[in-house]
Amino acid sequence: MRQTASAGEALALHHSFRLHVPTGVLVAVIELLRIRCHPGRREEFLARDAEIWTPALARHEGFIAKEVWSSLEDPDLVTIVVRWASMGKWEAFPMLLCCELDERMADVQASVACEAYETHD
Repeated sequence: MRQTASAGEALALHHSFRLHVPTGVLVAVIELLRIRCHPGRREEFLARDAEIWTPALARHEGFIAKEVWSSLEDPDLVTIVVRWASMGKWEAFPMLLCCELDERMADVQASVACEAYETHD
């Protein structure tokens, strides 16, 4: 399942995905985001993402790690991988906070595509 939205429409894309996992079962979740930056603004996006999103995620229970990858072929494309301890922890990230953080990024990101994956041992 994938959704793409402009920066103004990127209101809490991570909350739009729901894996069908039985109640009580803990499944680690990977959130994969592909961000299209406004042309020539990738470095500004990266700096602001580290300043805005990374600390907010780190304070949230269930957050494990975040990786940020810049495309070698497309100077305006960034891929972010966020690891969560469980589906429930990921879904518990506050929608209002997500919207506020997205708004602070709106001038440097043109679009966001989000996919969710469950991990398998």
